[in-house]
Parts: sequence; structure tokens; C-alpha cells
Amino acid sequence: MAAKTVFKTFASEKTKGLDFVLSDATPDRYDDIIMSEGWELDNFKKNPIALFGHSGSFPIGKWKNIKIKDGALHGTLELAPVGTSDRIDEIHKLVDADILRAVSVGFTPLEYKERKGDTYGMVYTKQELVECSLVAVPANPNALMVAKQLSISFATRSLVFDKPEIIAVRSRVQQYESLQTEIDAENKWIDQNGKINDPETDERIKKRDALEKKQSDLWTF
Repeated sequence: MAAKTVFKTFASEKTKGLDFVLSDATPDRYDDIIMSEGWELDNFKKNPIALFGHSGSFPIGKWKNIKIKDGALHGTLELAPVGTSDRIDEIHKLVDADILRAVSVGFTPLEYKERKGDTYGMVYTKQELVECSLVAVPANPNALMVAKQLSISFATRSLVFDKPEIIAVRSRVQQYESLQTEIDAENKWIDQNGKINDPETDERIKKRDALEKKQSDLWTF
């Protein structure tokens, strides 16, 4: 079975202009960690196209200087030149206005394991970068108003602010269903093998409760 592509969105205060931090080893909202030293970049560097919102029909430029530095994955976004198209020109305006400042990496997990202890995310220790997109993150409540003031077209506003929201909801649904499968497996083990004052049973219950919390947190915006 082909490995599934995982997408992770990341916004960093260390991003300056078009020099982005694409990923680092801090836990994300799902408590997953991507180890920076585990990135395999050779194939991506052969065709480092930059997309918007993971849309293969909307290339916006290319990534340069992809490298591991200071414990993080870095890259410089080289946007297509102004004048390429009206939409590219609008993307330039949104980047300059600091509205578009987040990226989302798509990668194939090669080696990974569950985190130990009270947190039940994944640790990706080896992964291949297959795609990297500029994305919108609704962190700034005034972003849409600013976009309108910049005379950004309705079509581009819909693409930037609506489509990522739909993608985010679909991603949460997929995460919810995946977590439910894990919860069901833990409940089945507890029902069939659980014992009072049993360390393994206690650990299984703790894990199930943590998974249920992660499931609940998916809908906390």
C-alpha cells in the first residue's frame, strides 16, 4: 500500500519576508512532532514548485534554499513575477500585507513512532518532503477586511479565505475518524482484558482518555 501524504500547517515568528520556516520539531496542535534532522529533500529539490493551498492547478512560484538550519526546515519563496497574472499580483499584495505568512508541508512518513508518556501524538523521525504550499491561516480577524481594502478580487478572496477553511474542516473530520478507530481499539482491549489495579489497564485507560481529548480539541477553533 502506498504511504499516505501527511499535511502540516506551520506559522513561525521567525519567518521574515519570503524566508520561511517550513517546519520545526515543536509539537503541533495534535501533539505530533516532526524531527528536523529526518527530512529527505533530494527529490523535492529537483522540482521545488510552490503551490497555494495544495492546489496543483495554482502554482505561485518555487522554493529556493531548502535546508535544515538551527533545528528547523527553512526555504525561500520565490513568487512568480508581478505581471504573470492578476491572481499572482494579488498574492504578492497579500504577502506584502503580511496576510499570507503560513506554509503547509506535505510529506510521506518513512519512519515514525508514538510519543511516550501522557501525550499520545506521533514522532516522525524520517520523512520525505513532497510538496510545500503557501496557505492562509485565519489568525488575523481583520485579514478579510484588509484584503478588500487592497482591492483583492472576489475570486481570489474566495480561494484564499474559503477554500483553506473547507480543507481544514475535511482534515479535522479525517483526524476525528482516525482517532475514533484508535479509541474503539482501546475500549475493546479494556472490555476484553481490563483488570482492576492493573498497570497495563490503567495505561490503556489513560491513553483512551487522551485520545478522546484530542478528538474533542479538533473542534476548538
